[in-house]
Amino acid sequence: MSDESPFMNISVFGSAARGERDEMSDLDVIAIVRDGGGKQSELPVLDAVRGYRQDEPSISWYGEKKIRTFFQTGDLFAWHLFLESIPVEGYPTIGEQFGRPNEFRDGFETIRELARIYEGIPLAIDDAPQNIKYELGICYVCFRNIAMAASWHLCEQPDFGRYSPYSLGVLEFPLSRMTYDLLWRCRISGQRGFPPPTTDEIDVRSMLQEGSIWINQVMEAVSGVSAPTKL
Repeated sequence: MSDESPFMNISVFGSAARGERDEMSDLDVIAIVRDGGGKQSELPVLDAVRGYRQDEPSISWYGEKKIRTFFQTGDLFAWHLFLESIPVEGYPTIGEQFGRPNEFRDGFETIRELARIYEGIPLAIDDAPQNIKYELGICYVCFRNIAMAASWHLCEQPDFGRYSPYSLGVLEFPLSRMTYDLLWRCRISGQRGFPPPTTDEIDVRSMLQEGSIWINQVMEAVSGVSAPTKL
């Protein structure tokens, strides 16, 4: 990397950085560009990660100022990058460039906002039952992101993985892995154009109710934590 390059950092994060990638996983890549450089070609990014896999990665583009803001505010995404990203050859780690993020202190508010989204799903299904698989995909996002935020407060280390709802210790997640994977497949079918899965084998109403009870339990547990986890 040279000072003249518009790219400050190109790193792999997510399941590939954790060593958990499977055949259905994206290759998540972050490209951080210098502010004021304008739109950049993705070709240097594709070339930099070619050794990871042959199909196209999922590239997240950010400017330097935005990333610095994430680190200053203790955004959970900053911690994700700090703890679980691997730079491609020629780049420093994101932590070496941007330092250590400030503490993440918005766990309860993050969970409450996701809970509000989740609460609207039953009505959305009633209003447009043809969109049920899209709404089930939103269920997956709510469960995963609620658990990621809660894991900061309730676990020794935050869990950014696909199965984060199962990592909250005594707060047992009520859905079976089969049902949870079905929600995940509903989500990725909408994002990647895969054929949507069959959902006939699950009782959606019961699942939504069980999920709501779990979310309330998570909110209660997080609200009782006086300070965030210190990493």
